[in-house]
Amino acid sequence: MGLKRADEFRKDAARISVTSGLTRKQMADDLGVAMSTLNK
Repeated sequence: MGLKRADEFRKDAARISVTSGLTRKQMADDLGVAMSTLNK
């Protein structure tokens, strides 16, 4: 994954976490990443 894609993923994940009302566990499952990845 290129740096630009990683930055876009981080921004999208942050936006989703603020606006969706999902728990971290739900977000991790939906995004296909581990919860520890979201904590970073």
